[in-house]
Amino acid sequence: MRTTSFLLAMLIGCSSGKSTPDSGLGTDSGEPAGSAGSGVSPEPVVPECSWFSEDNCWKQTVRTVDACLTEARSAGVFSSNFQTCDFEDGSALTLSGGSDFATPFEWSSLDLRGFSMTGADGQTCVTYLAEESGNSSKWTLNTTDGETRYEVSDLQSLGGILTCPDGTAYNLGTDVVSCPDANTYWPFIAHSATGSFLTYSLQGGDQATSVFTCSSQ
Repeated sequence: MRTTSFLLAMLIGCSSGKSTPDSGLGTDSGEPAGSAGSGVSPEPVVPECSWFSEDNCWKQTVRTVDACLTEARSAGVFSSNFQTCDFEDGSALTLSGGSDFATPFEWSSLDLRGFSMTGADGQTCVTYLAEESGNSSKWTLNTTDGETRYEVSDLQSLGGILTCPDGTAYNLGTDVVSCPDANTYWPFIAHSATGSFLTYSLQGGDQATSVFTCSSQ
């Protein structure tokens, strides 16, 4: 099982820094607020330390996921090829990245992976896409509020760039790592995987929020 330290979270913004592929889950708009269609990336700003303790776009994203998946809190059951996972309330998880997986751990080890989670009513609550290439890492999280993106251009440096659904980009690097509440509210996605078990959660919100927990039959 994999574990995630705060230092690693700052480096890559998620527990492994790896993710899924070719399903089309998540798109990068790169558009700053107020300039739809311009294609010009926003200039990242260094937030005040109060950004962590006060309400921010990451906390809003976590709340959106939490509200959409209210009933999907018991563990789901994987299909035999570990591509899908069904929950008692009707929620469903679909993993992307290949045709079949021998174990959840095999899927979690991909350099490019992703998933889509639907609620009990069939609404897509969250899609996730992450990729690691060379010394860089990126993940995108799409909810009903839009896309949140975290990018790290150099895994040897601290922090990365968080882009909010409205296009605002924050430079979460060495200038803010020592902020009093950074350890508690740093935005990242944690996961653990074994040969029969997989779980994902969103950290850094008002409270940790489970996206899903699935195990084999």
